[in-house]
This record gives sequence, C-alpha cells and structure tokens, in this order.
Amino acid sequence: MDAEIDAALSGLDLFMPSYEEAVRMSGETEPERIADFFTKKGVKNTIIKLGKDGAYFCPSECSPFMLPTYQQIKPVDTTGAGDAFCAGFLCGLAQGWDFRKSGAFANAVGTHCIQAIGASTGIRPMEDILEFMAAASLG
Repeated sequence: MDAEIDAALSGLDLFMPSYEEAVRMSGETEPERIADFFTKKGVKNTIIKLGKDGAYFCPSECSPFMLPTYQQIKPVDTTGAGDAFCAGFLCGLAQGWDFRKSGAFANAVGTHCIQAIGASTGIRPMEDILEFMAAASLG
C-alpha cells in the first residue's frame, strides 16, 4: 500500500470497506486479520461488509463482533446494499446508538435495499425499519 493511503488511514475514525476492497488493501482474507491490519494502520473503528454473511465490527470501545444478515429475505437486486448499510449505520450512530444496535439497523436498511430493483427503491422510512427489526431476527 502506498504512503498516501497509509496517511489517510491513520486519520480515520471509521472505515467501512467491502470484503473485496479490504482484502485488496490488506492482503488478508480473514475478517479478524483484516480489521487488525487497519487498526495497526491507525483506523479507530473498522467494519468489514461481508455481503450475505453480514458484517464484522471492530470498534475501539468494545470487543470485535460479527452480525449476520436477516437471512429470511430473498434478494431481488443487491445494487446499493453496501451504501445502504453504511447510511443505516451512520444513522444509528447519529441517534446515539452503540455499534451493535447501529449495526443491526444497518443490516435492516441493507435488507430493505435488496428487496427492490435499484439502489434506493427498497429503502423505507426509519419507523418501518424499526418495526421490521422488532419482528425479524438476525441470522
């Protein structure tokens, strides 16, 4: 990795690459080792998006953890799912939620995204997402 990317990583509070992006940058294949690579580069909080397998969270304030997706949902179109996940996670943080609740919300937003054709057609209002989370289970 070049010096400019190293310098940029060292100033990040939050980094949310896809698994493929993270593997290319780190040279690692296991989410734990990938997150460790970015932590050593100075990233405070790393989330590795794992597509249908969920996401691996490595927050600076608690132990790393994995959150699966809402598996009972059949995808229609995965376009925009990663971006929807990121938006959902940031929305959760803006609500004052911790990483785990923000991550579950992010998974729910991504789940809604993949239920319609297009990058944003399936995105629902926050109240709908919260109702879905109350009725559904991760994994």
